[in-house]
Amino acid sequence: MCLARAGRGAQARYNGSGARPYVLRRPEQIAGFLTGPDPVPPGVVPLPNWRPDPSYPAPVRWTPSAA
Repeated sequence: MCLARAGRGAQARYNGSGARPYVLRRPEQIAGFLTGPDPVPPGVVPLPNWRPDPSYPAPVRWTPSAA
C-alpha cells in the first residue's frame, strides 16, 4: 500500500472518530506558517530526522515520586 494513501486513510479514520481533527502537511507546507528568522539546520524536517545539537545538555526527565 502506498504510504501517502495509508496516511490519508489513517487521517480520515481519526478525523471521523469524533476526536479533534488534524491535517497532515509536508515540511514545506509547515515552513510556510513560520515567520521571522530563518530556521537553523536541519530546518523543518519530519521529527525522526531532527537531531538536537550535541553540545546542548540532555533534557531533565521528570519522574513522579511514589508518595
